[in-house]
Formats: sequence, structure tokens, C-alpha cells
Amino acid sequence: MGFMEKMRSSTAPILWVLVLAFGVLFMLQDTQVFDAVLAGPRTMGEVDGRPITNAEYNNRLNAFTEQFRQQTGTPPNIEQRAYYEELVWDQMVLELALMSQMERIGIQVTDQEIRDAFFGDNPDPIVRQIFGREDGSIDFGTMRAVLEAPEATADLIIIENQIRDRRMQEKLNEFMQSAILVTNREIEQDFLRANTTADVSFIRFPYSEIDDEEVSVSDSDIRSFYRNNSSMFKQDKNWRIRYVSFSKEPTADDTLRTLDRLNNMRTEFADAIDDALFLELNFSVSQFDSTFRSPAALRPAHYVLFDMEEGEVSEAQIDGNRATIIKKIDSRQGNDMFARAGKIAISFNDGNRAQRQERANEIAAAIRGGEALENFASESVDRATAANNGDTGFRLREDFPSEVASRMFSAGIGDVVGPVEVDNQFHIYKVNQRTNREFVFAEMAQTIEADPSITIRDQEFKADDFREFAQLEGFTQEAEREGFEVTEATVTDGNPFVAGIGESRMIKRALTNMRRGSISEVIELDDRFVVFIVDQVNDAGVRPLDEVRDQVERAVQNEKRRQLMNQRVREQFGSMTDIEAISEASERPFQTVSGVRKNASNLSGAGREPGVVGAIFAADEGTLVGPVEGESAAFFIVVNERNEADLANLSDSERDRIRTRIQQNKTQVFTQKLVDQIREEARITDHRRLMGMQ
Repeated sequence: MGFMEKMRSSTAPILWVLVLAFGVLFMLQDTQVFDAVLAGPRTMGEVDGRPITNAEYNNRLNAFTEQFRQQTGTPPNIEQRAYYEELVWDQMVLELALMSQMERIGIQVTDQEIRDAFFGDNPDPIVRQIFGREDGSIDFGTMRAVLEAPEATADLIIIENQIRDRRMQEKLNEFMQSAILVTNREIEQDFLRANTTADVSFIRFPYSEIDDEEVSVSDSDIRSFYRNNSSMFKQDKNWRIRYVSFSKEPTADDTLRTLDRLNNMRTEFADAIDDALFLELNFSVSQFDSTFRSPAALRPAHYVLFDMEEGEVSEAQIDGNRATIIKKIDSRQGNDMFARAGKIAISFNDGNRAQRQERANEIAAAIRGGEALENFASESVDRATAANNGDTGFRLREDFPSEVASRMFSAGIGDVVGPVEVDNQFHIYKVNQRTNREFVFAEMAQTIEADPSITIRDQEFKADDFREFAQLEGFTQEAEREGFEVTEATVTDGNPFVAGIGESRMIKRALTNMRRGSISEVIELDDRFVVFIVDQVNDAGVRPLDEVRDQVERAVQNEKRRQLMNQRVREQFGSMTDIEAISEASERPFQTVSGVRKNASNLSGAGREPGVVGAIFAADEGTLVGPVEGESAAFFIVVNERNEADLANLSDSERDRIRTRIQQNKTQVFTQKLVDQIREEARITDHRRLMGMQ
């Protein structure tokens, strides 16, 4: 038996398939089909056959990100860029879908209109801008020369497309305005509803007064309510996930590295002739300020200035989320004296005054005895100073309470002032410093950040390792083994919010095609790396009864309370014709409200009650009406007086204002409906995932 026969024999079917497969591969390689396959899609996607090109998408995305950079001085972070990527995609999809829709309804720009835009009696503004003379006329000679020049073809196509797009937009706006008419009757009805008022008296019987014992809910009631009100329990598609975070926050080692880096700059900083240039070249987050600054303008990190010589540079120290070194340049005596103190504020009320005063006396005695004031900062109700261990910073005399101001500037350094009563508080001060020195100094400051090559890389490696072992050993088991905190969250389609993280389009994007039990890749966010597992995927639709049973039961209970209360008050008071009689019989006062507007949805003293407001303006004056079934209660109402609006008072300016408002509201609703319809009808092909963008 020959080789080929052996390959075809039943003893080697797998090898035979492989030989055939390799043969096909070699043939396909000769046809260069792999080049086309590996190149992937040539566009970002298509809308009704129109391409969203990579170049156009990237140009628009770059325009957004560059605008952000110019406005903020920093490039967009990971989540901000993800937001712009979605925004650009949505814009381009809508624009192309809109073009298709305009073609369907006959909105188009003809070639004759383009010719008229160049040579007609009213040239397009773009043409005027390019070929216009100073006197406002068009230089048709130059225009014809440009139109006939072969090298100008590409530019002319761009100009023509700009004119065509603008004319299309104008026609679309005209179409929309023609579809959104505001009639005089609409304007007049709006005016009448807004200016017709009533003075009314009413009595409320809240549904909440029905006790739980009076309401019984059966399984049949629950199933019936759920079936008849299924729209109440609709949900968008959502994912239940658990995630582990790996922080990108700076560590203690990052802080030490930043302090060391600044300490190594001290000599060079001291020798620098141009301090402003030194700060700029070394990327200081603090800019040079050559003015004298008073003690009140100093932060605690600047207090080293009092003990420094001119030209000296301080050791590096932490200042909030920054590390800083200070170079003293000059100092002088200022006109104003400032005091700096430690402060403890103990609040009291009429019931605990003696007890709180005793505690304030104990604290003052302890500080006088040598105990550090900062040990009591946690008891102080002055949050601003407590956050800084009680330090007030430097203050002028008038910045201290009048009860202690004079004593703060006459007491000795280290003396304790108080307790002094100030606005239901006992204040205790320790005078630390008084000065009128002003300083010029340069501050070299750098934000303490996680080192990309050490801290962030290590966290990314940890995230990668966790994911690999979670795939092998199980997400829960690996998290428990490593002692990682696991956080649960629900992510809803259309809402990028993730509990414990905030908005994250990166996580939402990763979830798009994941199934239950899937473990994500390592997702990089601005402040952390995240690995998550999908515990459940809930498709859009009505939530199962088992999930919403408690919610349905509460709704049934509320509905039965509503029915029972309305029935009860109808039986007890339905035959009465006087609101005072109902008030006396029910032993509850009635309320009177003036100036209830016909277009209102709220009723003063009752909350949101649009149905009751409608009943008020349907009732006759002086006639008792009820019970009226409201949102939160059953009502009996009497219209004491109705003030009908007079159309004679509708001025032309008010008519125009109402017309504009109604048209804006209609336009907003119409536009949203049009956009929804366009998106629904458009044939959208999305290649972003194939291109590694989702």
C-alpha cells in the first residue's frame, strides 16, 4: 500500500485530514487571502451602507481630546477618553443614519443648488469667505480660475461637501419646523391654565392611616397585579458582577522616592539664579511668585521660613498630596500683627452645659500642665482646625472671636486662653506664635504619584496573576486565598455607574459580550486595575415575579389601602354637603389654600396631587366635591372662589414668549422621537470590537 493510500486508510484519518488542511492553507497563502483576513475590517463600521472611516473617526476623536487638553491643561484620562470614543461613534452613527432618512423623505441638495451656491444671486457664505472682495462682491474671475485648475480639485470637493452638508442641515431644520406648529389656540390655552387660579378648602384622609391588619394580600392578588402592571417591573439589560481592585495610589515607598528626589535638588535649587526657570524646568506644580506674602497666606509647610536664612533651601516635606522644598528669598516687617494658636471648641446646650464646661476645664488644665493640645483635637467641633491638629493658622486680631481677641495678642507665647464661652461653645486656645514677618519664597513642589515602572507595574502584575489563577482555581477561591476584598455591583445597560468605582465605561465596554461565569481581562482604570467575574446576566424585559414579589406585595397593599380609605370616607361622609360638618365629624381640621393655579401639579399642604388640582377646576364654586381619589389621600374639596384669566391681558410679548417655550418643548420631544426612530431603522454594522476598541 502506498503512502497516499495509507493516509486514506481508516488507521490514519486524523493525519489525512491534517495533510488536506495544510494543502488548503498553502493554496490560500498563495492567493494572499490571509493578508486580507489579518488586516481586519477596513472601516470602523457602516450605517445603511455608508462607511465610518478610521481616519474620520480618529480626526473627530482627536479634536475632542485636543479641546479637552486646551481647556484643562491635561490630556483626558482613561475614562474621559472612553467617553469621547462613545460620543464620536454615536454622533457619526446618527449623522449617517440621518442622511439616509433625509433621502427617504426627499430632502436632498441638487447639483443646481451647488452651482447656484457659487454663481447664483446669493452665493453661499463659504464662497463669500473664500472669493469675496472687500466691498462684499464676489471675484468670479478668480473663482473660475480656481474651478478650472486641476490641482484645486481636492480642495473644491471639500468646499462642495461643506456647502452640501450645511444646505442639508438647513432643509432638515425647515422640515422639522414645518412639522412643529404652535397654534394660537395652544398659546391661549397655556395662558389660561397658567393664570386661572382658585381659592380652595380641603380635608385629607391619608391612605397611610389604614393599618396593616386591615389589609390582606393573597397570592392571587399578587399574581393579578403583576400580570396587569408588568410595565412597572421592566428592566434594562444588566450584569451582576464581583470585582477585585488593585490600587494605583502611591505607596509609602513612592512618597519616600519623591522626598528623596527633592532633597537631591536642594543644592542646585539654592544655587539657581533664576528661580522661576528652575521651577519650570523641573516641572514644579507651584509657580514662582515674587511678591511678599503675609503670614495668613502661609500653609503649615511654609512655617519653616521663620527659622531659615535667606538663600537657604528647606528639607523636603509632605504638603497634602505633594512633596515640597522651600527656598527663602527675602523677608521684611509687615504692617499687621498675626497670631497663630491651637484651638479646641467644645459645644453645649441647655441640658448639658455644666457637664461640657467641666470637660472644657479639664482639657484646659491638661494643656496648661504640658499635654499636647493636638491630643484633644478629636473632641473639637471646629472641623477646620481639628483636621489640622487644632492649628488655627495665622490670623489677624479681628479674625478671632471678640471674646478672646485682645487676650490672644496680650498673652505670652505658650499661654492657654480659656475656656471662653462663644456662641454655645467653650473655646480653649494655646498661643503658639505672633509675628508680622512677610516673605518672598520659591516653592519646588511635585505631586506624590505612584511610580509607573515600580508601583503601577507591580499592581498590574498582581492583577494579571490573580486573573490567571482565578481562571484555574476559581474567582472566589483565589480571592480568599490571597485575602483580596471582593466587591459586588450591578451594571445596567446605558448607565456606566459601578458601585465602589463610579462611572466606568471601560467596565461597561468589557461586559458587552461576556457571559455568566466569565472572568474579565485586567481592566485598567484611572485609579486602579480591576478583574471581575460575571455572576448573572439579566436580559432586558419584565423581571420575574420571584425577584419583585416584595415590591408587588407592597404595591398591592397600597392599592388596597387606597380603595379601603375611599370606600370608608364615602360611606361615612359622602352624604354630607358641608366641609365644616365633615371636619367636625372626622375630628380633623380642613385647610384653605389661595391662588392654586390650573396648570399646577402640586397642592400646598398635600404634595403632588395633579388629579386633585384637576378636580378643583372641574368643580362648581361653593359645592362640596368628594371623595376625590388622590395620590396619597382621599380628599373632600370646596372651591371658595375661582379667578378666571382674561385673554385681554395676553400681551404680544407674552404671546411670543409662550409660543417660543411651547415650540422648544415640542422640538425637544419631536427631535428625541426622530432620533430614536432613525436609530431603530438604521442598519448599523459595528467593527470596533474586531479592531480591539471594545
